[in-house]
Amino acid sequence: MIHPNDIARAKTSILNGGVILCPTDTIWGLSADARDNRALVRVFDIKNRPENKSMIVLVSDETMLANYVNEIPKLAIDLLHKASQPTSIIYPSGKNLAPLAMAANGSVAIRIVKEEFCNRLITELGFPIISTSANLSGEASAPKFEDVSAIIKDRVDYIVEYKQNDKNEASASSIFSIKGDEIEQLR
Repeated sequence: MIHPNDIARAKTSILNGGVILCPTDTIWGLSADARDNRALVRVFDIKNRPENKSMIVLVSDETMLANYVNEIPKLAIDLLHKASQPTSIIYPSGKNLAPLAMAANGSVAIRIVKEEFCNRLITELGFPIISTSANLSGEASAPKFEDVSAIIKDRVDYIVEYKQNDKNEASASSIFSIKGDEIEQLR
């Protein structure tokens, strides 16, 4: 069960430019305001990750998605409606996001998150959050909370309590790229 204080603390942390450790609809992730470049710099610092490696933006629904991409191709809508697993799509052109949330060419990977805690948090914030695996760059991702390293836990501003005891192993999302009338699965 989600405790209301858990959502409130995560929300406060993000609103103050913080980085949180939270469950998503895939693996445990590091999240921050996807519009705040300073917060994203902190995410890269926490992970010891080069800034030229893209992250995924999480939104709550298609309406929010439309505020952060210049166009939602019909192929993307069809894919989102058919997908049974968490699916991230790389859109050719993002907008209203921090520069570090987008690739150098302006493209952006976005997933409509279905996981209850994460979706409620994003809905209450009213804007997207970034998501990247909760691991140091080059190390294995954390499919369960117990797999997150103590180094990561010590570096974040808030650790979400929800699902910490969940023993189910999660996996990363599928990633698709859309270019014109073509769609390619990258992962």
